[in-house]
Amino acid sequence: MKRIVSILLLLCIVATYSTAQEKKSRAELRKEKKEQREKEMAVKKEQMIALLETRQWILEANTLQDRSGQSYIIESNLNFVGVVKEKATVQLGVSDQMGLNGVGGITLDGTISKYEMNPGKKANSGITLEINVSGAVMGFVTINFSIGADGGASATVTGMNGERLTYRGDIKSLAESTVFKGSSFN
Repeated sequence: MKRIVSILLLLCIVATYSTAQEKKSRAELRKEKKEQREKEMAVKKEQMIALLETRQWILEANTLQDRSGQSYIIESNLNFVGVVKEKATVQLGVSDQMGLNGVGGITLDGTISKYEMNPGKKANSGITLEINVSGAVMGFVTINFSIGADGGASATVTGMNGERLTYRGDIKSLAESTVFKGSSFN
């Protein structure tokens, strides 16, 4: 009887010890996965910063929000905010109507007077970008971008009269972009 109790006690100790080691290895695995995700995020963020520094990219919007907070699902190939060197373009369009730009909306081009990027200090922190644009038709607008390392972004376009539209979508290089630019007003 003593022998059976001793064997059961020994088995309980061994089982507890192996479970403790398994928990330790799980914690180590979680830590390693977290470190790997942080490294991947840092690489993606560096790639996004490099793309933004080229000044040749487009935010293809799939959601538009007006100043009252109402959101609309929109077509990303017709609705975008783009930057090409010292020029910026803001386009709003719908495919089932005719508009001033030929794609059911309006396309405004302007010259960039301010291009200020703040990449944040941590690998997982977002990138902010402020652009001031002036054009004959659009007047003076400020575009504030909030960009994630994965390319997800929002751009709030604010005009001189306080009107505001927020475009939400993905930042892409010009080569990856599928937008159709309508006729613009300068």
